[in-house]
Amino acid sequence: MCNEKQHNRNSGVALVEVLVALFFFVSTSVLLLDTYIQTKLLLITIVESKAQQQIQTNQKALASITPLYEQRWDDIVLFGKLQVKPVSKL
Repeated sequence: MCNEKQHNRNSGVALVEVLVALFFFVSTSVLLLDTYIQTKLLLITIVESKAQQQIQTNQKALASITPLYEQRWDDIVLFGKLQVKPVSKL
């Protein structure tokens, strides 16, 4: 009889140990999954931010080299016909 109570008590302890181990496993898995998701979101945010910054930089660079007026070949014709002059060798 004593042996049977000891066996039941040991079974209960083993069950509690398994449940505690399962709890730690599940909580760790959830924590790792949450960290993975946050890392992915951070990476997406960084890539989008970098792309937006690159677009702004390109627009500023293009604005600095693009004249404020439209230049046409008709405007250059006013100075006369273009002629190619040979370069003299010294």
